Amino acid sequence: MIKEKKEKKIGKKFFIIFFLILIIFFSIYFYKNYKNNKEKLEMTKPYNFENIQTQRSEDFTDYITNYSKTTCEALLYKNIDDKKENQKCKEGVYLKTYGSKDGFSKVKFEDSFYYTKSENLENVSKGDNFKVIKGILLVNTKYKLSEDFNPGFDKFVSNQVDLMTIDAKREKVDLDIYRDFISYEEQKQYRKNSPKFKNSIIYQLYDVPGHNESQIGECIDIISKDEDKNLNEKFKETKEFLWMKKNAHKYGFILRFPENKEDITNYKFTPWHFRFVGVEVAKKIYDKDITLEEFLKK
Repeated sequence: MIKEKKEKKIGKKFFIIFFLILIIFFSIYFYKNYKNNKEKLEMTKPYNFENIQTQRSEDFTDYITNYSKTTCEALLYKNIDDKKENQKCKEGVYLKTYGSKDGFSKVKFEDSFYYTKSENLENVSKGDNFKVIKGILLVNTKYKLSEDFNPGFDKFVSNQVDLMTIDAKREKVDLDIYRDFISYEEQKQYRKNSPKFKNSIIYQLYDVPGHNESQIGECIDIISKDEDKNLNEKFKETKEFLWMKKNAHKYGFILRFPENKEDITNYKFTPWHFRFVGVEVAKKIYDKDITLEEFLKK
């Protein structure tokens, strides 16, 4: 009788343990399945930045809030208090804007910061034009730049490239810059030679004019001495790419279109193309191993 009771207790315990194991197993299974399905669903959804809150512009800031265009010849002041004229900016010039306050806007002109009357500026960051999120200008298959936006290669970015090139050379790696700034008109010519792509995944070089971020003037395309591996996916095998992949973020650059991220960026893997986003942002993107779109979405 006692033996029977013990066997019943053991059987009961075994059943409870077995039942708990089943619950845990199916919980893990359904959670993983849910997570995978969610990730797959997210991959099919286009990134929507319409409702993302951008940097506040009711005050001066160190981050770009929008792009503006001068509506007349604008006087630029180094010091907002004494209003002493330091520069003049002609009509129709695009300026990075860093917030506004008391009728004045903080702008960047020829690689220096100035203040100018807000009434002389038109905010051009509207709709799909000049999309600025978290202080970064986003250009891709959706967001574009204007035809007359022609800044050339950014001086500060150029200095960062020089510094990076010198440091790479110390490690016996020669970084040869093939392209930096690409104008709207140049993009038209590239577009004429555009090959056909499957599933709307394209090379940025052949994008519609205005949608190539190299027009921003903050991107570089790198080539190596091995010509067979230049401007194609084989570039990932070169020592130049391996050095950039490991070190570019230290100078503010990111691999803009990484491998296996085509469904997010909408561009084919482009191992030779790097975008300057600043050291702080580049490190975050590098550490998390994410794309610019993913960073801006969070």
